[in-house]
Amino acid sequence: MSQITKNAITEETLRLAQIKSVNKITVREITKNCDITRNTFYYYFHDVFDVLDQKLSELIDQAKEQYDGDIEKAFFMLIEKCASYKKLWKNILTSIGREKFSNYILGRMRTFLDIYFDNLDETKYLNANDRELITQFYEEAFLGIMIRWLMNSKSSNDIDDLMYNVDRIKILFKGQLTLIINNSRNNPPSQ
Repeated sequence: MSQITKNAITEETLRLAQIKSVNKITVREITKNCDITRNTFYYYFHDVFDVLDQKLSELIDQAKEQYDGDIEKAFFMLIEKCASYKKLWKNILTSIGREKFSNYILGRMRTFLDIYFDNLDETKYLNANDRELITQFYEEAFLGIMIRWLMNSKSSNDIDDLMYNVDRIKILFKGQLTLIINNSRNNPPSQ
């Protein structure tokens, strides 16, 4: 019964976040629509944002499990799953502001990039500063693409547009990480 209740809270929160600003969703509204008490809500979650954060964590875990060891496939699967929640992401962005949204997305991206780097043999040649610089570059690139996609409302099929861009990024940047690692190894930073 407890997982059913937790899922009901999550699904109701996601439904509401698709149609209104996240900071306008109340615990009272969720509990009323789920026919539960406030105490039940707080048993599972701290607040509305905690519901959304736990859902994203669940999607990340599913992506890791489904693509056992292949972090690139897991990463692109996660993007595809998240793409179906464009209204939710846009509502979160407008609710909490660009700075908090950016920090949140960057933290989630770092998790994926750290796993990716840890699984590449070539990264043993990277010094800590170069690895951090590369991580920041890719975090910011992904964040920029995501925010532009969220703010673009001209397309009739947003998910297809995002996935097309992701596929093009995979093609255009293929082999770039190896090149970057080789450049780092062949040109160590001066002390």
